Amino acid sequence: MFCIRYDKELVNSVSQALNMPPTYQDYERGRVLMMYNQSAQSTTPPIVDAYADVNFGTVFWDSPASTNYESKEMLDAYFETFHSTTNTDVTKGSYVFNFVSMLSPYLPYFSNCNTFDSYIPFWLLVEGQECELPEGMPDDWPRYKFPALPDQDDIKPVGLFDIGAYPVADYCTRQLFCNYEEDLANPDNTPRWYVTHSLTHALTYSLTYLLTHSLTHSLTHSLTHSLTHSLTHLLTHSLTYLP
Repeated sequence: MFCIRYDKELVNSVSQALNMPPTYQDYERGRVLMMYNQSAQSTTPPIVDAYADVNFGTVFWDSPASTNYESKEMLDAYFETFHSTTNTDVTKGSYVFNFVSMLSPYLPYFSNCNTFDSYIPFWLLVEGQECELPEGMPDDWPRYKFPALPDQDDIKPVGLFDIGAYPVADYCTRQLFCNYEEDLANPDNTPRWYVTHSLTHALTYSLTYLLTHSLTHSLTHSLTHSLTHSLTHLLTHSLTYLP
């Protein structure tokens, strides 16, 4: 499972994402991230959420109750996924609310996109049926022999001694159409994600952290470079934002 690590300290340099997950009472009727899909081909005008409704502010990271013990009770009662407490002494029941990092199954910041609405699951982004092979490659490019998402039996890894061999794996080129939900008419206290280089750095860090903690060392470097390059290319070349 691929996750994006989103750190509280990032809010100091980049305005907080507007698609932060629901917590506690918001999950009372079920632990589901609702997505109201509209396809890219739809002519229906998009519905953009009111800025005040999606801007949770840094209070999102705060303890939900006045004491750590009460916060722990709320965490258990709602089976909270994103917030957490640390049990410092089991015998005394001492708890510390220490929420500084969040693992998200979807991309932060992209809060209103066709096909996905407010949540773009990373796995679905790179493994969806909309994935295509890039155009403009030489006609004899070996990868053109297989679809963008090849059959499992056609997957072909390449080792250090496979001279002249070409790997076969999932390859995804796609275009997303999104709408800004930020208050574009008024500046924020910190730069927003689409005007700062910190976002690319943050996502690079997130992917690096994920890969280095989830894979063997021999696979880490190549996959980190590949995913980082792909995501950076997506952010800079493949997103079409609608006014």
